Amino acid sequence: MKNKKLFFIIYISFLIICLIALITFSILGNKKRICYLGDFKFDETHINKTLELNGFNIEETKKLFTIDNILNNDDLTNYIFTNENITNYSYGFRIKYYSKVFRNSDIYGVYIDTNKIINDNNFIKSIKMYENGSPYGNLVSAKIIDFEKIDNVSYRLRLKLNFVVFIIFIFMFFSIFIIPFSNKKINFLYDRNYKKNVFANLLKYLFFIFYIVFIIIGIYHHEPWRDEGQAWLIARDLSLLDILFQTGVEGHPFLFFFIIKPFTALPFYPTLHIINAFFMIIAVYIIIFKSKKYNLLLLFFIIFNDIVMYEYPIIARNYGLSFMLFVLMIYFYENRYTKTTRYVLSIGLLLNTTVVGTSIGFIESFFFLYKIFSKNNNTFIKKKLKDIIILYLFLLAILFQILIMVYKRSNILSFIKNEQFFYLLSLLIVLFAAAVFFIFVYLKINNKFTLPKLTQNKEFILKLILLVVFIVSVNAFYRLSDRHLFIFILYAIYIIDSFFIKKPDLFKLSLDISFILFIVYFYGFNINVYINDIKYDFSFSKKAAKYIKENQYDDKNKYIIIINGSHFLSASISPYFKEKIIYDSGLDKFITFADWVEKRRNNKYNNTNFITNINNKTIISLDKEGNGLKYIKLTNFEGISESITFYMVTNK
Repeated sequence: MKNKKLFFIIYISFLIICLIALITFSILGNKKRICYLGDFKFDETHINKTLELNGFNIEETKKLFTIDNILNNDDLTNYIFTNENITNYSYGFRIKYYSKVFRNSDIYGVYIDTNKIINDNNFIKSIKMYENGSPYGNLVSAKIIDFEKIDNVSYRLRLKLNFVVFIIFIFMFFSIFIIPFSNKKINFLYDRNYKKNVFANLLKYLFFIFYIVFIIIGIYHHEPWRDEGQAWLIARDLSLLDILFQTGVEGHPFLFFFIIKPFTALPFYPTLHIINAFFMIIAVYIIIFKSKKYNLLLLFFIIFNDIVMYEYPIIARNYGLSFMLFVLMIYFYENRYTKTTRYVLSIGLLLNTTVVGTSIGFIESFFFLYKIFSKNNNTFIKKKLKDIIILYLFLLAILFQILIMVYKRSNILSFIKNEQFFYLLSLLIVLFAAAVFFIFVYLKINNKFTLPKLTQNKEFILKLILLVVFIVSVNAFYRLSDRHLFIFILYAIYIIDSFFIKKPDLFKLSLDISFILFIVYFYGFNINVYINDIKYDFSFSKKAAKYIKENQYDDKNKYIIIINGSHFLSASISPYFKEKIIYDSGLDKFITFADWVEKRRNNKYNNTNFITNINNKTIISLDKEGNGLKYIKLTNFEGISESITFYMVTNK
């Protein structure tokens, strides 16, 4: 009863604090502030709207600037801006802020005073903002906008409905299921050691079935974009040895590319997403049905958030594989000294998935090996020698890749100009590390030394320190995003939870609630991202590839598709073709994304001479250079992530 009363007081206090915070945010956001309109856009959509506003027949007008079924977009735009009969111009714009704090975000939507803007700027006839407090909108102007901004725009911020509803849901959830935690009927929701319960098992199966259905729908509708195409092309176009050297540019180790390489022989490019979803389903299955680390409440929020529901399973990068191996490592941890091989394999493979996996895998490897070598019983070390060697081979593999990564992604080793010499030097460093380790093992087996014991408190502190060091170091080197930090956060939860495992139930419940609030705050599920991915094309790369095939632009005898600075477009389109179809004169060869490391290093960015000198083929370009040549727009594909524009290029 005493514990229940204490928890109730803590909960009510927390509820009051959060309500005060919500009211404060609402009041501060509602204060009138000044911003400006900028990033004015006059693209194909606004060209059509402008013609419509002025009573022009859109199709008939475009025919005037179409030769051989090719619309000259530049001439059409010039016609609109020089035609005296056109007095209404449609523009897109974005709200820009002077304040670095009070702006649209996941919490706030932005709302401008459109009437004041029209009154202050008599050339503006109407303004229409996108929905849900979006900073984007369209306006109709009586004159051409050739300036950078429209200033002195009043705006207010309002809390987003999704955010408020979600906060209310969290408190309702806690009120219903957690406050009466002494009720035996619902103990299974917060008790980590609950006995078998029919309702608990039903919830688990519902979680799992919903997760599978959710991501199947997601990957069915998701269109791969440049990062996913990049991974596929690296696996498809490079040998296993070359993939190791590509680590420097890709920024992640080899394992994911090795796994998907056999599947690149299949004609079905979305195989990549099926493989990735398979990894995530295994991980979620282990968390729900096998792991005893989490109660159902914490388990629910670990699974149902932006990252595990969308980022990892639907966007097919190597994070799904990394997450699965991280979950396996935690699951095998308790039996790491009895069933050592499976634990060692999970760490070793995790080391070679992502930079985050490398960081966590190194921390676990260090403490695992240290504890083994601090044992006085050398018989145990001899029994585990095979597993020790396996783990160290994985560590040597990642050491070699890290050396390459540092060499290719920073200036630290720039004084070594010869690449072949550097690769040889890296190999010698790896062999030296192997020799030192085996000498170390030999001396330990022969009782030449004993490492000091490591207490639980020291291990806890050292792990947290190393974790912070890796987060700071990787961020400086790689620029971490939310998807990277998520596994770091789960690992921190795992470390803290393991240290306090013997604390009273009330303390552990409070700890779990803290973990839940932390995850919810940073990774609350944004259903709009998922819905937009289903409703709209992500990058239009599939339609762009279809356009190339239908127009036979992939016929290298008649056409040549070139690219200059927009290398990501190559990564988006190329996977739909079994051979390289995009040519880069800077490299003097047909390329995919894997070739771009060479170009970026040598700064070969200009197609001008190539375009000027080619005569026997029609040139199709995926980007437009400011080189004085004529770029005639063929068509445009614009997705929610990126747009692809095709140009016919000539020097005539």
